[in-house]
Amino acid sequence: MKKTLGMALWLWLASGGTLAWAQQAGFTQEDRERMVRMEERSLQMEKRLGELHADMNQRFEQMQVATDQRFEQMMLTLQIIAAVFTAFFLAMLGYAWWDRRTIIRKAREDTLETLERNAGAKE
Repeated sequence: MKKTLGMALWLWLASGGTLAWAQQAGFTQEDRERMVRMEERSLQMEKRLGELHADMNQRFEQMQVATDQRFEQMMLTLQIIAAVFTAFFLAMLGYAWWDRRTIIRKAREDTLETLERNAGAKE
Protein backbone atom coordinates (compact mmCIF):
# COMPACT_ATOMS: atom_id res chain seq x y z
CA MET A 1 0.00 0.00 0.00
CA LYS A 2 2.76 2.41 0.87
CA LYS A 3 4.52 1.59 -2.34
CA THR A 4 1.39 2.18 -4.41
CA LEU A 5 0.68 5.42 -2.59
CA GLY A 6 4.23 6.61 -3.13
CA MET A 7 4.06 5.66 -6.82
CA ALA A 8 0.73 7.48 -7.24
CA LEU A 9 2.07 10.54 -5.47
CA TRP A 10 5.16 10.50 -7.65
CA LEU A 11 3.09 10.19 -10.85
CA TRP A 12 0.74 12.92 -9.76
CA LEU A 13 3.61 15.29 -8.93
CA ALA A 14 5.38 14.44 -12.16
CA SER A 15 2.31 15.00 -14.31
CA GLY A 16 1.15 18.06 -12.34
CA GLY A 17 4.57 19.64 -12.49
CA THR A 18 4.80 18.87 -16.19
CA LEU A 19 1.36 20.32 -16.88
CA ALA A 20 2.08 23.44 -14.87
CA TRP A 21 5.43 23.86 -16.61
CA ALA A 22 3.90 23.28 -20.01
CA GLN A 23 1.29 25.97 -19.38
CA GLN A 24 3.88 28.56 -18.32
CA ALA A 25 6.37 27.83 -21.05
CA GLY A 26 4.51 29.73 -23.78
CA PHE A 27 5.27 33.33 -24.72
CA THR A 28 1.99 35.22 -24.55
CA GLN A 29 0.87 38.50 -26.04
CA GLU A 30 0.85 39.94 -22.52
CA ASP A 31 4.51 39.01 -22.14
CA ARG A 32 5.29 40.70 -25.45
CA GLU A 33 3.43 43.87 -24.46
CA ARG A 34 5.21 43.90 -21.10
CA MET A 35 8.58 43.69 -22.88
CA VAL A 36 7.60 46.50 -25.25
CA ARG A 37 6.61 48.69 -22.29
CA MET A 38 9.88 47.87 -20.54
CA GLU A 39 11.83 48.78 -23.67
CA GLU A 40 9.93 52.07 -24.00
CA ARG A 41 10.68 52.90 -20.35
CA SER A 42 14.30 52.01 -20.91
CA LEU A 43 14.51 54.33 -23.93
CA GLN A 44 12.80 57.12 -21.98
CA MET A 45 15.25 56.66 -19.13
CA GLU A 46 18.21 56.73 -21.53
CA LYS A 47 16.86 59.91 -23.11
CA ARG A 48 16.36 61.52 -19.69
CA LEU A 49 19.85 60.47 -18.59
CA GLY A 50 21.26 61.98 -21.78
CA GLU A 51 19.45 65.25 -21.06
CA LEU A 52 20.69 65.25 -17.47
CA HIS A 53 24.24 64.56 -18.67
CA ALA A 54 24.08 67.44 -21.15
CA ASP A 55 22.62 69.75 -18.50
CA MET A 56 25.30 68.74 -16.02
CA ASN A 57 28.06 69.38 -18.58
CA GLN A 58 26.60 72.81 -19.34
CA ARG A 59 26.52 73.70 -15.65
CA PHE A 60 30.10 72.52 -15.17
CA GLU A 61 31.19 74.67 -18.11
CA GLN A 62 29.38 77.67 -16.61
CA MET A 63 31.08 77.04 -13.28
CA GLN A 64 34.45 76.72 -15.02
CA VAL A 65 33.94 80.04 -16.81
CA ALA A 66 32.87 81.73 -13.56
CA THR A 67 35.86 80.24 -11.74
CA ASP A 68 38.23 81.40 -14.48
CA GLN A 69 36.79 84.91 -14.36
CA ARG A 70 37.11 85.01 -10.58
CA PHE A 71 40.70 83.77 -10.78
CA GLU A 72 41.57 86.42 -13.37
CA GLN A 73 39.97 89.07 -11.15
CA MET A 74 42.00 87.90 -8.15
CA MET A 75 45.21 87.92 -10.21
CA LEU A 76 44.48 91.46 -11.41
CA THR A 77 43.89 92.55 -7.82
CA LEU A 78 47.19 90.99 -6.74
CA GLN A 79 49.01 92.71 -9.61
CA ILE A 80 47.53 96.07 -8.59
CA ILE A 81 48.55 95.51 -4.96
CA ALA A 82 52.08 94.55 -6.06
CA ALA A 83 52.29 97.66 -8.24
CA VAL A 84 51.15 99.89 -5.36
CA PHE A 85 53.73 98.40 -2.98
CA THR A 86 56.46 98.69 -5.61
CA ALA A 87 55.60 102.33 -6.21
CA PHE A 88 55.53 102.98 -2.46
CA PHE A 89 58.91 101.27 -2.00
CA LEU A 90 60.48 103.25 -4.86
CA ALA A 91 59.04 106.48 -3.48
CA MET A 92 60.52 105.72 -0.05
CA LEU A 93 63.90 104.93 -1.62
CA GLY A 94 63.78 108.17 -3.59
CA TYR A 95 62.85 110.16 -0.50
CA ALA A 96 65.63 108.55 1.54
CA TRP A 97 68.19 109.27 -1.20
CA TRP A 98 67.02 112.89 -1.54
CA ASP A 99 66.99 113.40 2.24
CA ARG A 100 70.44 111.89 2.66
CA ARG A 101 71.81 114.03 -0.15
CA THR A 102 70.28 117.17 1.36
CA ILE A 103 71.69 116.41 4.81
CA ILE A 104 75.15 115.74 3.40
CA ARG A 105 75.09 118.99 1.38
CA LYS A 106 73.97 120.99 4.44
CA ALA A 107 76.61 119.32 6.61
CA ARG A 108 79.30 120.10 3.99
CA GLU A 109 78.24 123.76 3.84
CA ASP A 110 78.21 124.02 7.64
CA THR A 111 81.62 122.38 7.86
CA LEU A 112 83.12 124.69 5.23
CA GLU A 113 81.70 127.74 7.03
CA THR A 114 83.13 126.57 10.31
CA LEU A 115 86.50 125.94 8.72
CA GLU A 116 86.48 129.40 7.10
CA ARG A 117 85.58 131.01 10.43
CA ASN A 118 88.30 129.06 12.21
CA ALA A 119 90.82 129.97 9.47
CA GLY A 120 89.80 133.62 9.64
CA ALA A 121 90.06 133.62 13.42
CA LYS A 122 93.58 132.17 13.32
CA GLU A 123 94.86 134.82 10.97
